[in-house]
Amino acid sequence: PASAQEKLAPGSTQRVQGTIHADAGRGMVEMASRATTLPDNLGQQAAARLQTSEGQAAVQKGDARAKAATGRGVSAGDVQAIADHYAGKTVYESSMRRVPVVSGYRLTLDARAASGPRVTLDMRLNEKTLAPVSASVSYYPDSKDLFNNFKTGKKAPATVRIEKIERVGDKVFAVSGSFSAADLEPGVMSKKLQGQTLPAVSGRFAFTEVPVLDK
Repeated sequence: PASAQEKLAPGSTQRVQGTIHADAGRGMVEMASRATTLPDNLGQQAAARLQTSEGQAAVQKGDARAKAATGRGVSAGDVQAIADHYAGKTVYESSMRRVPVVSGYRLTLDARAASGPRVTLDMRLNEKTLAPVSASVSYYPDSKDLFNNFKTGKKAPATVRIEKIERVGDKVFAVSGSFSAADLEPGVMSKKLQGQTLPAVSGRFAFTEVPVLDK
């Protein structure tokens, strides 16, 4: 299996949007991208959990991580506000957005293995042909570590080939193809990876559900 389901809020449902197979020098790894529909009572669940010692400890742990990585903390109020906002909504790890400023679309494919890496492909597509205009790749050695990653830069941009992209529903696309990138450097907040480079990463992607989101 690409990855085990993470611990979800009771009442959540999850489905696979697609997969990315990538090799960063240690063999091909399968990663999955998921859509999660959150329960209508997520806000109430969060409020109850924040009253427990376990919930309070989780907030403190998240606050410490956020401060170490970004300099900004996370409070219980922040957690509650997020839960209230997302109650009953579907959260997509991969999606498309129209970007009027560049007359095109931004396509983001984000997949991870539960006990392994995460890969994010970011592409700008031509508005009419949907062909890739530019692309970047981010490779996270540990999918659970949100801050430490290798990224492509202007000196060595990623190469992406879309073999098939088609509309499969109202504002939903299916897309498949391949990618490659070389000489990836640590991201801005990647303190653990400073001084290292990732020589190369390449692979394939196949998605059956990529929604076009309004915001």
